[in-house]
Amino acid sequence: MSFVLNQKRKTLLPVLLLLCAMISIQSGASLAKSLFPIISALGVTALRLFLATIILFIIFKPWRKKLRGHSLKHLVIYGISLGSMNSLFYLSLERIPLGIGIAVALEFTGPLAVAMFSSRREIDFVWILMVIVGLAFLLPFRNNINSLDPVGVTYALAAGICWGTYIIFGQRAGAGYGTATVALGSFISTLIFFRSVFLPLALNRYLICQFYQLHLRWLFCQRPSLTRLKCLP
Repeated sequence: MSFVLNQKRKTLLPVLLLLCAMISIQSGASLAKSLFPIISALGVTALRLFLATIILFIIFKPWRKKLRGHSLKHLVIYGISLGSMNSLFYLSLERIPLGIGIAVALEFTGPLAVAMFSSRREIDFVWILMVIVGLAFLLPFRNNINSLDPVGVTYALAAGICWGTYIIFGQRAGAGYGTATVALGSFISTLIFFRSVFLPLALNRYLICQFYQLHLRWLFCQRPSLTRLKCLP
């Protein structure tokens, strides 16, 4: 009896984790899209990677792992694909007006291709067929197909390629670093995107704020003299 319960737990736990991940990804994308007018899609990518790295470092403590030469190459590619996947997906959301579902459907072609080429059992192809049918419902084949921005579609498909690369090299890097792989990969992508995107963006916003503050101070200082001029006969 206990053996059966343990088997059920082993089966249900991955499914529950997968559902939680799906909810997190979609809700996170919806929140991220609302921040695009403030810090841009690339800025949101850098901020997300930065915050994720902090959380993952606290949970997995990757500094305990020793970096190995052979696995390090896979880890670097994994980190680059992680950051590229997020940035390209957010750039596609900026340009595709029909919602997150369209961008996700196009991006999902990457992991779908990985599943098709790596599957060996017949039941795997049944699940793949069901995924294709589900994606067909998301894509606007009948209406609004002309309203899709080709640049946004290209971004989404490129994000799918990066997603596929992320899966392949994440598995290879995971063989050497275990659960710390995602934290180390997130750290690598943060070094690239946060430094090259968010810091210049933050500096630009800071300089703009300083300019407006100086402009307002100048106007405030000039106001008394302007008032006196209006009072002259």
